[in-house]
Amino acid sequence: MILAVVFWGGSFIATKVALRDVSPVTVVWLRFAIGVAILGAAVRLRRQISLPAGHDLGYFALLGFLGITFHQWLQSTGLKTAQATTTAWIVATTPIFIALLGWLVLKEQLRWVQALGILLATVGVLLVVTRGDLALLSAGTFGTQGDFLVMISALNWAVFSILSRRGLRAFPATLMMFYVMVSAGSSPRCSCLPGRA
Repeated sequence: MILAVVFWGGSFIATKVALRDVSPVTVVWLRFAIGVAILGAAVRLRRQISLPAGHDLGYFALLGFLGITFHQWLQSTGLKTAQATTTAWIVATTPIFIALLGWLVLKEQLRWVQALGILLATVGVLLVVTRGDLALLSAGTFGTQGDFLVMISALNWAVFSILSRRGLRAFPATLMMFYVMVSAGSSPRCSCLPGRA
């Protein structure tokens, strides 16, 4: 778990460095290729290889677009103008969106302590984005365009997480993510990315 946190945090810095030489779309496809190779090897080693049923193909294509193609494009493009540290703090709002979507969509219970935590986390992120000057909120001059794209990516990942619950009940996590990654690369909707050749 510690390694996962380290790699996750380091990915923002690595992406920021990579964007000096390549476009956001190139970063998306490089991350996609690495992910497919690693997950494919893991699935093979665990002997989980199987083909999804036809009625699941559209579901995996949707997850692939939201969780891989669109999500990674938002973050990579956002990092062109957003700072890596600010991006990490904004992305940390994802659990807030998941809790709110779980309450609104899945009718999950939201206790007052959790609601208070969401409020404190929201204030914390606003302090980071406004660099401590909350007065900028009323002026509407806080944050960069990249900050807003990263915020959208946090909400998008929350939607992806909520939608993934169905798949995780039916498939092992590694196999499901392999399907999602492959669907992201083969979906015709990948061509909607701005700047793709």
